[in-house]
Amino acid sequence: MERDLATHTQPPKKLQDFTLLEIKNEIRMLNSHRAPGIDLIIAQMLKELPHEGFLNLMYIINAILRLNYWPTSVL
Repeated sequence: MERDLATHTQPPKKLQDFTLLEIKNEIRMLNSHRAPGIDLIIAQMLKELPHEGFLNLMYIINAILRLNYWPTSVL
C-alpha cells in the first residue's frame, strides 16, 4: 500500500492551497490513540505544534500542491 501512495499521480485539476485553519482543524481531529506511521510522528506531536510549526507545515503542504511534487517513501 505504501508503494501505491509513493507513486507519482497527476491530480485531475489543480488543488486549492490549504489555509492555516484547515490544517489546524484536520490535526485536531486526528485520533491520538493510533500508532505512528513510518515517520514515527504521532498525532499528539502534531497537536502540540507551536504556531510556527503549523505555519511551516502549511508552507510544505502547499508547496507540494503548487509544484505537483509528491515525495516518495525512502523505505
